[in-house]
Amino acid sequence: MNTIERAVSLCDKELISCAELPEHIVNYKGTTFIPSSSLPYKEALKIAMEEFHKNYIKSILGESNTLTEASKKAGIDRKTLYRLIKRFRIRE
Repeated sequence: MNTIERAVSLCDKELISCAELPEHIVNYKGTTFIPSSSLPYKEALKIAMEEFHKNYIKSILGESNTLTEASKKAGIDRKTLYRLIKRFRIRE
């Protein structure tokens, strides 16, 4: 179930407010990380991928109650998710 579907199913009012939405969506700043074009392509790609991993994992964890649930939503093994969390120091 995605975030909007979840909010609709949990909301008992006619309109969905910020109270029914996860914090990461309410606080979203709308910015996208783009590495400097002065970097070599491979280095810029590495930095962009690291930022993607960090943001994606934080997002999926924010939408999930457990690591098992988050790994299922992400379509990756729970051990892989745990390694990514540890690698990017997302949750210590």
